[in-house]
Amino acid sequence: DTNGNIEYVNQKFLDLTGYSREELIGKNPRILKSGETSPEEYKRLWKTISEGGAWKGVFHNKKKNGELYWELASISPIKDKDGKITHFLGVKEDITDRKRAEEALQKTLKELSELNKNLDKRVDEELRKNREKDRILIQQSRLAGMGEMIGNIAHQWRQPINALGIIIQNLIPAYENKKLTRKYLENVVQKSMDIIKNMSGTIDDFRNFFKPEKEKEQFSIKEAIEKTISFMEASLTDYNIKVEFKFTKDVLRMGYFNEYCQALVNILSNARDAVIEREIKKANIWIELKEKDGISCVTISDNAGGIPEDIIDRIFDPYFSTKPQGTGIGLYMSKMIIEKSMGGRLFARNILDKKRGKGAQFTIEL
Repeated sequence: DTNGNIEYVNQKFLDLTGYSREELIGKNPRILKSGETSPEEYKRLWKTISEGGAWKGVFHNKKKNGELYWELASISPIKDKDGKITHFLGVKEDITDRKRAEEALQKTLKELSELNKNLDKRVDEELRKNREKDRILIQQSRLAGMGEMIGNIAHQWRQPINALGIIIQNLIPAYENKKLTRKYLENVVQKSMDIIKNMSGTIDDFRNFFKPEKEKEQFSIKEAIEKTISFMEASLTDYNIKVEFKFTKDVLRMGYFNEYCQALVNILSNARDAVIEREIKKANIWIELKEKDGISCVTISDNAGGIPEDIIDRIFDPYFSTKPQGTGIGLYMSKMIIEKSMGGRLFARNILDKKRGKGAQFTIEL
């Protein structure tokens, strides 16, 4: 009513708050206050609707059992034929799950931003101080890999962020054309939450990628290759680099799945960087998985022109890099992972093919 006391609530409201109809009728909505919404916001609300306007905003309210929840509220005055306000109508939507998802996403984005901000500085400091220690080499390799993956996440998030922007931009035209119905809003919310969920899943994959593995386990080499391609796909596609993966059958091996993937990422990153530096127009990377005499063989080939013959014997040396911003530890750590950690073999050579052209080929035997 005009005093702000409740005259009617529907069953959905009762289910949400935990109160009975008898407990609410005649009471003021302040019974739901949690103390999280500022008094100034309530004053603005009351001033708006008392003057005949509609108010829309978010409350952080409290249920009967003390549990806090978020609701999107729209409150409008109801007027008689003379234009006098007789009642106020409130329409509310429980958006607790959405708020929690948004908060979790913001927290993760902040963590990634801080990590990315300090990454280059940390790598430079540790390399300068501890070049002689293998432990630091491994740590720096992981940090460099994380930097690579952050870059891949940025590429992967471009499209969903654009999609969210379009969804938000379409709200005003929908409102102006009187198409902003509840069904329209529910559809918009669902689409947005699906996009956010997929973006959050990318972060989960990123975290799992860098989980340390204590013991060797049997893993699928085909799965490792496919996972690595998936991680790198966006950054490769942005530079029009086509990746082809061929295999006759899957091969299982004992080892460290995540470390194997990291070795592949380092090799693919080098191929991508060579393509970019040399401005290859129709760039390709070919990955092939075979098994011969009980040995798995993975070849990664490109058409970026190959490795200069005067340095090909040094590319696996620690701190050796031809790139101005390179750390020189990616290929070194890939060799350590394959040969020291897993007892395999990693080597590189230049190839010349009539159809594919000239390029580098890395081979992993395990």
